[in-house]
Amino acid sequence: MLSTVVFDADETLLDLRPAVTGGLVAVLEEMRRLTPAAAGVSLTDLESDWDVVFGDLASARRPGRPFRRSGSSAAI
Repeated sequence: MLSTVVFDADETLLDLRPAVTGGLVAVLEEMRRLTPAAAGVSLTDLESDWDVVFGDLASARRPGRPFRRSGSSAAI
């Protein structure tokens, strides 16, 4: 059961990588349980979606920072 929700897009508060990896492993296990077609999917495949989702921001050290700045500017 989910007990805590944390939003820290630029990872200034904590290192979310272990939690993200754990979540992806759980998703992969469930995919494999549901369909044999998922046997060919790896953790690396799921992690590679980062580049697709963040595009140009993938090379940035902290890809969430532009979003936070944008939100702060809009609020001011």
